[in-house]
Amino acid sequence: MLIYVCQTGANREGLTFQQINSFDLPIPDIKEQEQTINFIETHTSSIDATTSKIEKEIELLQEYRTALISEVVTGKVRVHSA
Repeated sequence: MLIYVCQTGANREGLTFQQINSFDLPIPDIKEQEQTINFIETHTSSIDATTSKIEKEIELLQEYRTALISEVVTGKVRVHSA
């Protein structure tokens, strides 16, 4: 059963458990499910690796900024005005 078959009028607040229970939901076979999982895991690990690399770069930039500010404040580095 499709959702639009259960719908009455222009608006529907909700569906009953009985209506939801009667829906036919297509479920991919186990091989397709495994392929989908492998695809998601592969791409997720790539995203995680990129995120980790960027976080490390941000941390290094923050350390560099702190060190640079310290050197300017202590006079170790001169700042030239334009």
